[in-house]
Amino acid sequence: MSTSRQAPRAPVGTHIPPPRVYARPRVPQTSRHGQLTSGKRARTYQFLRHGLVFKKVSRHAGVSRDMPYRIHNNIMTYGAMLPPRRRVLGRPQKLTPADKEALYNELLQYGWMNQAEMVWWLEQERDVVVSQSTISRFLRSERINRKVMRLTSLNRDEDLRDDYRRIISRYIADELVFIDESFFKEKDSWRYRAYGPIGSEDR
Repeated sequence: MSTSRQAPRAPVGTHIPPPRVYARPRVPQTSRHGQLTSGKRARTYQFLRHGLVFKKVSRHAGVSRDMPYRIHNNIMTYGAMLPPRRRVLGRPQKLTPADKEALYNELLQYGWMNQAEMVWWLEQERDVVVSQSTISRFLRSERINRKVMRLTSLNRDEDLRDDYRRIISRYIADELVFIDESFFKEKDSWRYRAYGPIGSEDR
């Protein structure tokens, strides 16, 4: 008595959730090193959703025989066609978040330094040896420059805050006029004529 062996497939009633982020590829179906692109993974996933056996999925999608097994196991285990990454790809950064924060606070408290002085300060104070290009990339990525640091340091100056509170306390609420910075000019306080409020007769 001969028994036909049934081809393996996903269990009946198995709900395979939709993938997270996979779009139609604009690149060749395989990369230079032979890894699968998102297009082949997406087609393999679609054939699995239609309930095809793993052997037919590999033939129609043009992938290896074990690829449908791996994609099915990843979806059922992790909820995605690829397993989660256990480490950050690429080389580690030379400046740690603590080093960046220390350099930022140094610039904020004691004023601006040129990039060569920043390299020297990190080596002396943080025992970190970096190049000037690393400092330049850090400043550009964080959008830090001399003007920004000066304005930030002024906003955090407690003496200036106390002076402002003492001066503003002389006025009452009806004597204050607030001007949007988009319409502000240095000569606005010198003008004797201006438009009235919107909706008033002077407007």
